[in-house]
Amino acid sequence: MGALGPYNLANAVIGRAWTLMSIVWGYARRRRTFWTSQGNNYTYNNLCMAENEERSVWEPFHVQKGHKPEESVVSLFRGWNLLNSMGAAARRTWGEEIKLQMQALPALYSGATLILDPMLARHLKENEGFQAKLDIGRWISENVKMPAKQFWDNDMIDMLVAPLAMSGVQPYAAWKELPGDALISPYHRPEKINIVVVGGETSPLWKVSDFDYTLSASVDKWRAKPPAGSREGSPEPREGRGAYEAPGS
Repeated sequence: MGALGPYNLANAVIGRAWTLMSIVWGYARRRRTFWTSQGNNYTYNNLCMAENEERSVWEPFHVQKGHKPEESVVSLFRGWNLLNSMGAAARRTWGEEIKLQMQALPALYSGATLILDPMLARHLKENEGFQAKLDIGRWISENVKMPAKQFWDNDMIDMLVAPLAMSGVQPYAAWKELPGDALISPYHRPEKINIVVVGGETSPLWKVSDFDYTLSASVDKWRAKPPAGSREGSPEPREGRGAYEAPGS
């Protein structure tokens, strides 16, 4: 879960989990000296993350994939690139900023994953009119353009998509015949644009990646069951209490 390879990232988003699975190093203290909302490279295991379902304005990702809201589910992704929002543009809209970022990705098989802080998700729904996650995918599909030469000159596209074009697979075959400066819409499948709401609402930031969704699996059957005769269930984890401390201590 979150294993890194030299040319591939296997990434996981966990439904029904309660916190980001990160270790904060050194003297960083959450909400004191460490104010990240989604984690960064100074913490460990940020490619395994929990969707903040309680603060999201949209349906949880694992529910989109056919699981029940109360299920514990792991969803796996694979890809190469992850771009931070780099703060926020002073004079550009969110849409203009997203177009710049997504033009820098290869758009392999039209796949991408946006990781949004709940504050940004709320803004996009309440102020920008994106009532559902698929609305964002459709907007990206219609508005993100790329010169054909830029698309085909990417090594991953040349290796994995050019053979499809030469075999007559559309729309790649048609794109291959275009002049280099012709604009194409590389994210032509809006359903392949994944939206995951992650973060602690310290800043309305986001990450953009070329991560492509692969599968989701329920992990409830692997959860430890309480010993016979013990009280069913356990209290919700609290910050500041160790795993072996008694509840209420």
